[in-house]
Amino acid sequence: MDDAALRAEMEKYTFYHTIELAEGITTPGWPTIVPVVAQTLDAMRALDLRDKRVLEVGCGMGWSASRP
Repeated sequence: MDDAALRAEMEKYTFYHTIELAEGITTPGWPTIVPVVAQTLDAMRALDLRDKRVLEVGCGMGWSASRP
């Protein structure tokens, strides 16, 4: 599927999460939570979790240190 077809297909749906589908193409997410998610990710990126164990409870989609 090329970028134009992917963008056209995305128009058919409402997205809660912001997800990169292809380079430069990201689902828009739910506008109400996008700033909250960004703030949370910024706070989490500031943490040094190397060599730590982390229990993730009830966050829905999860989180990975490899995400930008």
